[in-house]
Amino acid sequence: MSGLWTWDQLTDAVSWSGTLPALHGTPAATTYAEHLAAVHPHDQAEADHVWQRVARDGGEDRLVYRARNGALLSALVQRVAVAGRPLVVGSVVQVTRAKKEELRFVDLFAQLPVGMAVLSDEGRFLEVNDALCQLLGRERGRLLAMSYLELVPQDDPTEPPPDEPQTHPAVQRLERLLVRGDGTTFWGRVTMSRFGTGVTAYRVVSIEDISASRAARQQLLDLALRDPLTGLPNRRLLLDRLNTALARSRRSESSVAVLFLDLDHLKRVNDALGHEAGDDLLLAVAGNLQAVVRASDTVARLGGDEFVIVFEHVGGEPELDAMIHRVLDGVRVPVDLGGEEVVVTASIGVVVAESGHDRPEELLRAADAAMYRAKRGGRSRAARATPRDALEPDQPMALEAGLRRAVDAGELRLHYHPVVALDGRLVGLEALLRWQHPTRGLLLPMDFLSVAQPDVARSVTAWVLGRAVRDASGWTEAGTHGVTVSVNVPVGELREPGTAEYVGRLLSEAGLPASGLQIELLEHQLVEIEPSLDEIRGLHRLGVGLSVDNFGTGHSSLAYLRQLPLDAVKIDRSFIATICDDAEDAAIVRAVLDACRATHRTSVAEGVETLDQLRKLAELGCDAVQGNLFGTPAPLEELGLLLELGRVDLGELAAQA
Repeated sequence: MSGLWTWDQLTDAVSWSGTLPALHGTPAATTYAEHLAAVHPHDQAEADHVWQRVARDGGEDRLVYRARNGALLSALVQRVAVAGRPLVVGSVVQVTRAKKEELRFVDLFAQLPVGMAVLSDEGRFLEVNDALCQLLGRERGRLLAMSYLELVPQDDPTEPPPDEPQTHPAVQRLERLLVRGDGTTFWGRVTMSRFGTGVTAYRVVSIEDISASRAARQQLLDLALRDPLTGLPNRRLLLDRLNTALARSRRSESSVAVLFLDLDHLKRVNDALGHEAGDDLLLAVAGNLQAVVRASDTVARLGGDEFVIVFEHVGGEPELDAMIHRVLDGVRVPVDLGGEEVVVTASIGVVVAESGHDRPEELLRAADAAMYRAKRGGRSRAARATPRDALEPDQPMALEAGLRRAVDAGELRLHYHPVVALDGRLVGLEALLRWQHPTRGLLLPMDFLSVAQPDVARSVTAWVLGRAVRDASGWTEAGTHGVTVSVNVPVGELREPGTAEYVGRLLSEAGLPASGLQIELLEHQLVEIEPSLDEIRGLHRLGVGLSVDNFGTGHSSLAYLRQLPLDAVKIDRSFIATICDDAEDAAIVRAVLDACRATHRTSVAEGVETLDQLRKLAELGCDAVQGNLFGTPAPLEELGLLLELGRVDLGELAAQA
């Protein structure tokens, strides 16, 4: 004997169906109080506790209790929502052998808006309600001639085969892809409750369509794990994939390589063609990278222009080298951006896991560090690292502490970049700071200056000024005259009283004329210059040259050429990069050059890399240029010949081009 009861929490109404009155030995209950009264007095407290808990917290519970007439009953109690109304439903069987005809508790069962069915223990449909027929798109008679497993696609590997139904637990909750009568599929939440044993065992099943909620859940998962622009795995999913790859490598004793890519000069594309074109380029690069790797490898985007490839089952150095070259070539594939064919390159850092126990984050850090070495080495190339390269802490506190030590430990270096007049004369060398880190190699200021506390930053600036002045004094004494040394000094550090006096002492001790030193101020810092004006004017009175660097990228204006005692203006490289093919940028450069001539300032163009740019700047009347066309920044000892000659042979450059 068996049956169903339902309790409407909003109205307190209780409905019984099947043989529940006979099971309890009492008329059908209509309220919760009557329902509870049908339980034996000694079991009422336990029954009330279970039913109220399920009503409050949801889920399900099983209760074995005695009816008022003494019959021993078993009930599976669940909370369901029907058309938004909270219902508590109990499936009750007598703890004795049940008969098939006693399963026909159709009264309430047929009216429920949730798809419901009763299955034999072998999985065949014994009863279905109208809601299930509508959900599955099948007539009742057709369903009663089927088994549940016929609703599951044959290629679904998660469903046990039909001859093993007893492998299911008493209560099972599944998410299954199910087939409708017209052949379409949907995702269903299937809840199965198994009752009885042997030939009388059966299952009560509910099926809900969760396709929409599952799709929404998948979309949220994609947002959390995928890069929104390219659809590639993001850092979170990459680390999970890398962790899985390392686990597989432990089992198979194979190698895993991590390739960290950074595109070279993407900013030029954004500046020249717009950020939308930059996004199109990133999409194209993502597709090209996926095309050159194997299906078992992972391509991820960390953001900006950084990509990572996890290369599993590395067969040895030749295979790894071949992969690196395929990746470099894949990035270089020309991309059409609105009729403009663009070619970019990438710098790659490569690290091979030394054991399956390497940590994903450490491998990424090591590959990242190697990528920066590749970029400093000339771009469009790869550099190698080992997992041990990540063991040196690179968090801000550790870097800052190392920088404090570096000032006194002799780890700071100066490289110099030539400034050349349009007739080829060498007119200056810009001092550029480098840190020869004991484990990470040669670091650029962008790698460490941002973490420096004010006192450390002042110590670094003092070191740079002192070293640059002594170096310039050396080449002046050697007979090279008229070549100034320029040093970038943050505006904030010029606020310190006595700065001009300190610089004067440095010059006097080194024997360098004040005109041999030029202090460069960053253009975007000029908005904060008011507190530093006294010291800046003091430097000007000494005869120290003053220039504004990266002009055109900050929030200042040409008015600063009138307000400040500037000797030179350095036009930012972002305008020079597109001066030959962007009329607007060319017009901006022309306006700055005209303003410099009108106010008797020297003009210097930064980032000159091609002869076409040099010719255009000569046409516009620029005074001097600086850029990799004349060589990359180098230690002073490598510039001896240039200092001795005192000029660059522009004709030879043109011939080499």
